[in-house]
Formats: sequence, structure tokens, C-alpha cells
Amino acid sequence: MKSEYNELIINFRNKIQELITLYNKLKEENIGLRQELSGLSDRIEEKEKMIREIEEKNEKLRLGKALTVSGIDTNDAKARINLLVREIDKCIALLNR
Repeated sequence: MKSEYNELIINFRNKIQELITLYNKLKEENIGLRQELSGLSDRIEEKEKMIREIEEKNEKLRLGKALTVSGIDTNDAKARINLLVREIDKCIALLNR
């Protein structure tokens, strides 16, 4: 009977040791995944910034093209300029609050 208890205790200790080992492996994996996530988040932020810059350049090019083209596109250029002026006015109003 005593040997049965000793076997149970040994098995129990072995299981606990396995759980501790598994816990430590998962903990290290979690740390690695968090670092990877942080790196990927930084890359996403950088790419979003690049997208915004490209969109701004694209809008400037469209506006410049609209200004150089004569005829019907002149109305488009005027509309875009009016839109930009309104956006600037809104920004100024927000800054004055």
C-alpha cells in the first residue's frame, strides 16, 4: 500500500514537472509572439504613414493636373481648391477653440 502511494506521488511530481516545463515553453513562446506582434505593428504603422504620404502626393498631382488642363477641368480644379480652403478653415477654427 505504501509503495502505491509512493508511485502516485512520483507520478504526481512528474506530471507537475511536465506542467512546469510546458508552462515555461509557452511563456517563452508568448514573449516571442508579443515581440513579433510589436514589430509587425510598427511595420503596419510605417506602411500606413507611407500610404498617407502617397495619397497626399497623388492629390497634389491631381490638383496640379487639374490646374494645368483647360476647359471643363478648370471647374474641377476650382472645386478642389474650394474644398481645400474649407478644410483649412475648419482646421483654423479647431485651433482657435
